[in-house]
Amino acid sequence: MPPPAAVDDLAGTVVACNQALESISNLSYGENPHNVEKSTTSAIRSDFLSLLALVRAHSTVLSLAFKPPPNYDTISRPLSDIRSDVDKIAGCVHILATSKKGATFFKQLRSQANVVLDATRSLVQTFLTTNFDDPEVARSDKTYLLRMGSLHSAIDQCKASFPKNNRDAVTALWSSDSETIKDALVEYEELSNAGSPDSAENGEDDGGLDDDFDDWDTVLGQQPSKPLTPEEAAIAKKCWMLIRMVHSLHTRISSKHLPAIPSSSPYLDKLQGCSTALVESIDDLTVALYGPQDPSKIRDGLKDLNSAIQRLQGTLYEVVGVSSTNGMNAPADASLSDGIKALSLEEAPVASETSKDVKWLVSCFAQIDKSISGIP
Repeated sequence: MPPPAAVDDLAGTVVACNQALESISNLSYGENPHNVEKSTTSAIRSDFLSLLALVRAHSTVLSLAFKPPPNYDTISRPLSDIRSDVDKIAGCVHILATSKKGATFFKQLRSQANVVLDATRSLVQTFLTTNFDDPEVARSDKTYLLRMGSLHSAIDQCKASFPKNNRDAVTALWSSDSETIKDALVEYEELSNAGSPDSAENGEDDGGLDDDFDDWDTVLGQQPSKPLTPEEAAIAKKCWMLIRMVHSLHTRISSKHLPAIPSSSPYLDKLQGCSTALVESIDDLTVALYGPQDPSKIRDGLKDLNSAIQRLQGTLYEVVGVSSTNGMNAPADASLSDGIKALSLEEAPVASETSKDVKWLVSCFAQIDKSISGIP
């Protein structure tokens, strides 16, 4: 085992990681418990990425010091550096919380900081509990290499995917939500075809799986789904057509509207909340469509989906400046006014394009509402 001084150093670093994790775990957006100073988004982002690079470098130095036979005389400096790094990482999260640069951006930073801090703690704990002085352990136990690899991988992934600002953070999550809706479309299409005569006679291709796999639902304590009747498949097909329109709307918002919203606009977080609610309602409706179908659960699923659509519609109409009667208003976000307000003759092409986008939105929401109403 490491000598007492090294044990104290390692244990102190684990404590520092625990304190950093605890300080950000329950931190709310906008909260400023330590009266930290505000900063710009780019400065916070730059500091955070620089700290990740330092953690990577210092953890490498520490791991080299523990390479058998361990050199305990050289571990004090990298451990001290790591304690400083994790404290500053937590500080970045606190600064972003109080700077109010976007709730989605804040959640992304806090989430990635949690991953890195936890991986750092796991690496240090490995050094604390492994007896590198035992030749057999030193030769066979490579856990510390796995922990170091996990930490470096977490840092590299974080640096590669970390958004530049709140709009980038929302856009990334929006894209992920679009993929989830796209996956649901495939599932809906399969359900809509499940009641066809061909599928009833021939059965679905199971890829050669053993029949014992049919009992997995029972093993997991779930009721196995039954083949849909033609009537149930017809309902699934109507839902599939509905979700196709929803997916088109969702992707158009991503390409046409999110890029035009300033990164400082509070509507970005509101729209992301709408997207999350929309995906959750689609998932719930998907579950209700499996056989045997319960009409009341389908109605509840459609009701929740309709609520999510109306929430998205209201928020988006505020952003682009559309009244409840489909008239044009000034956008709720003043910085969007130039794209929506009445324009001069030389700006007419821009006004025409904006008008087309608004008409498309109004028409799409109307079609979605009609589709929901047409599903029994």
